[in-house]
Order: sequence, then structure tokens, then C-alpha cells
Amino acid sequence: MAVAIRGGRGAGGGGLGMGLRGFFSYRIFVSAMFSLLFLATLSVILTTHPSTSHHDPALPSVGNAYVQRTFLALKSDPLKTRLDLIHKQANDHIALVNAYAAYARKLKLDISRQLKMFDDLARNFPIFLSNPLTKLLFLSLRVLLMRIV
Repeated sequence: MAVAIRGGRGAGGGGLGMGLRGFFSYRIFVSAMFSLLFLATLSVILTTHPSTSHHDPALPSVGNAYVQRTFLALKSDPLKTRLDLIHKQANDHIALVNAYAAYARKLKLDISRQLKMFDDLARNFPIFLSNPLTKLLFLSLRVLLMRIV
């Protein structure tokens, strides 16, 4: 009979030392990730130069013009912003109305097909019932049902 011997580094009973070591290694990992994220963000902000094809004399050319330009963009006209929002909402409503109209046209075609099919069935049903073979079939079916009940 084989007996398993537990022990060594991979044992489950590490005690308090294993928990603290795991906790501190996790904290080191998280702080290293946040440090790398901060450095990457800082490098992107400092090295990004937006391409400008024309020079606007209203924008200053000294210092970090990109930051000043974005700050000036925040001071946009609130009426123009509201007009753009209303225009976007109107376009969204137009798209919605067009989608509903297409769906309504599709439903109308389906309903007209069903109506035509039911009209054909209603026209052909009396002809089907007047057939002598159909009458014989219904009579035999009635006799068969009477025997079962």
C-alpha cells in the first residue's frame, strides 16, 4: 500500500508566511502595473503632436498649442452643440421611421399572401365537399369513429 508523503515547498500547509508572501507579491504586481500605465500615458501625452495643415492666427503658437486648442474647443457655442444634438436626434428618428415603414410593408405583403391563400381555400372548399369520393370518405370515417366509441 502506497502512502503519500506531503511536504516540501508545494505543500498546502504553508501557514502565515505563504499568505503574506502572496499578498505582498500581489501588491508589488499591482503597483508595477499602475506605474507602467502612468508612464505610458505620460509618454503618449508628451509625444503626441497633432497634425495641422493650416495655422489659425487665433491660436497661440508658443507653448503646448494642442492643450490650448483643446481648451478653446471646450468653449464652443452651446447653441451650436444643441443644434447638432437636435439634428442627430432628427436623423435617428428618420431612420427609425424608415425601419418601421419597411417592416409595415413586409407585414402588408405577408397579410395579402395569407388573404389570397384563404380566399382560394374558401372558394375550393365547397367543390371539395361536393365530390362523391369525399362524401364516401367522410361516411367511412364516421362509421369507424362510431365503432371506436
